[in-house]
Amino acid sequence: IGVLEGGGSPAEINLRQWDLVNMGMAELIDAPVILVGNIETGGVFASLYGNIALLDENDRKRIKGVIINKFRGDVELLKPGIKMFEDRLQGEGLDIKVLGVVPYINLNIEEEDVLAKKLTTNTNEKKDINISVIRTNKMSNYTDFDALSQYPDVALNYVYDVKELGNEDIIILPGSKNTITDLEMLKANGIFDKIKELHSKGTTVVGICGGFQMLGKEIFDPHHIESSFEKTAGFGILDTVTTMEKVKYTHQVEKTLSKIESPLLEGCNGLVVKGYEIHQGVTKGNEINLTTEDNLIFIAKENSFGTYIHGIFDNGEFTRKFLNNIRRRKGLAPIDESFSFTDFKEREYDKLADHLRANLNIEEIYKILG
Repeated sequence: IGVLEGGGSPAEINLRQWDLVNMGMAELIDAPVILVGNIETGGVFASLYGNIALLDENDRKRIKGVIINKFRGDVELLKPGIKMFEDRLQGEGLDIKVLGVVPYINLNIEEEDVLAKKLTTNTNEKKDINISVIRTNKMSNYTDFDALSQYPDVALNYVYDVKELGNEDIIILPGSKNTITDLEMLKANGIFDKIKELHSKGTTVVGICGGFQMLGKEIFDPHHIESSFEKTAGFGILDTVTTMEKVKYTHQVEKTLSKIESPLLEGCNGLVVKGYEIHQGVTKGNEINLTTEDNLIFIAKENSFGTYIHGIFDNGEFTRKFLNNIRRRKGLAPIDESFSFTDFKEREYDKLADHLRANLNIEEIYKILG
């Protein structure tokens, strides 16, 4: 079974000949298709019917059923529309049934990047530990910080304007689809200089992947992978340089932290952390470090750390120790309560699975799957 993120609708007829993520992939592997419509945005019957109508005959034959998602209200009121929809399709010789109506449910599961409402709803909430994630134009791997949002003593906000900086304990520079472009943007809008100022006054600065690259002295792009620049200056917080290479690094990571002398991560030596790498650059330098192959992947220094490990905060013991060290620095008592984000996510996915089983014709879906 494969689930594709897709792009746009399956009926992007002007792009069909190049399609790799919708009906093109279904054709490539000869897979049946179930079409899901979001009723929350309105016009779900028109959307589902229009998509089916626009497909060419071969693609249309792959549609074996439809699902209506995010329904709010009394499903009995929807049933006449479902019958009319099915009758219309059957009148055209298409045996496509509605396989279920899924009511809206509140879930804490990872959002699709472009739909992440958290990026545009800054609450400016304040708690014991306040974290500002810098929201750049090319920001990637939005889910790196989902675990932090579940800690009761943490307020997590995404900031885009330099005026929003200055009252946090931790600033995080996230991953980026184009590190150099985002770095130049931070220089242009004043955030670059503001972060350097706050770091010099004691604010903790963390860099993940592209953000890790930014923390170094320079970024080189000799092959112009990301830009027309040959090189650009980084924050200079870490004694490292990054070179953009032609080959992208994609690895699962499981490493034991060692050689950490920074009080920021006191007690973290010996901890096993898991995550993944996906980056274009290779980072080298003169810091005490954790490496994989020839590439630095984790550096802690004074009031900063940088890493290539996406999902680093999903590691509960590591994250709690990190947050407790921030608490101690603020004169707050540490919190001993452990939290497993992995277990939390499993509970949420189990909740979703139970919800789908209760509202979909699972037996028919199994038949479609073969």
